[in-house]
Amino acid sequence: MSWHKFFYQFPDSSSKTLNLESRNEVIDAISTHEKAENHFGKYTEVSLNAALKTVWEWAKNTELKQAKRFKNIEIQKRLPENWK
Repeated sequence: MSWHKFFYQFPDSSSKTLNLESRNEVIDAISTHEKAENHFGKYTEVSLNAALKTVWEWAKNTELKQAKRFKNIEIQKRLPENWK
């Protein structure tokens, strides 16, 4: 399964998925925790569900801010429609 198709359903979520046109960007990227582990030490494993529940609780209690529109964007080529 592609990561961009992965989603998590929360029972108290009223938000809907907004599918935008694909951008001309990297599709798959591979990362490593090596630098973080070298700096902070070995991490404690947390299940995906536990981590998502923590983030979800934080998000529910965080005030939404109005997004600012981009102004005077010089390069229009391949600019996503929702940025114009």
